[in-house]
Order: sequence, then C-alpha cells, then structure tokens
Amino acid sequence: AQKLREKPEPISITIINAMLRTCTNVDDTDRVIQIFESIPDFGLKPDKDSYYDLIRVFSSFSYPFF
Repeated sequence: AQKLREKPEPISITIINAMLRTCTNVDDTDRVIQIFESIPDFGLKPDKDSYYDLIRVFSSFSYPFF
C-alpha cells in the first residue's frame, strides 16, 4: 500500500480502454464521449480498441447528432 502512495503509475491507453468498455456496456454514451475526448490530455492516442468502443456505443444507442 505504501508503494502505491509514493509514485502512482501513469495512466495507459489500456486503462482508458477499460473505462470506455465499461461505459459502452452500460450504454453511457455521454461518458464514452467524455473519456474518448480526454485521451490526448494524458499524452496518449486512441488505438483500435478505443475506436471500436466509440463506434460500438454509437451503433447500439440512439444519440442525437444534431
């Protein structure tokens, strides 16, 4: 426990993708968009899994585009 407090591990695209997948599974479209848009804030780029979840949430849930 002490080691965790000393120096937190940097966030990775794997962690972000896990959050995207969780929000996609519960149809939380707004949260998926928010997380996806924040990826560059962590110095990361979306990968194929990130895009997959973004496409999946839009294809399974009706979202007002306009």
